[in-house]
Amino acid sequence: MATSDKYDRQLRLWGARGQEKLMSTKLLLLNAGPTGSEILKNVVLPGVGSFEICDDHIVSESDLGNNFFVTAADLNRPRAQVVTEWMLEMNSDVTGTFLVKRPSDVIAKDISYVNGFNLVVATQLVEPSLSALAKHCQEHAIPLLVLHSFGLFGYLRLQI
Repeated sequence: MATSDKYDRQLRLWGARGQEKLMSTKLLLLNAGPTGSEILKNVVLPGVGSFEICDDHIVSESDLGNNFFVTAADLNRPRAQVVTEWMLEMNSDVTGTFLVKRPSDVIAKDISYVNGFNLVVATQLVEPSLSALAKHCQEHAIPLLVLHSFGLFGYLRLQI
């Protein structure tokens, strides 16, 4: 299938230039819980260029009821690895990697890690990590999407 056929809907929505920008995006997802995984799915399907998941959680029973991208067969495996594998199955044009580390530790020890990405999506990140990340992203002109959910409620903040 030709790329233009595969992405026909997206091309009609945001045009060739928009698709090119999406396909050149290097996205960093901090925490691959249900919200982060759904956001990632919604950019993997239309063809985001590449992504990396930074998450230190191990798949547990509590993940099974609320994250569509983990199964009982994934119990006791790193959630970052499991979600990466599922995402890569959804679109062969996308590349993805994972880092099994706590996002707050990465931010505290080497905030320049995010400089290799041109979009950062942070979910369920707490202070002071969130403030440090927001400041760094603003100083380096890296768009930051922050999401936090509480059951059926949540918020989203976009910093560009």
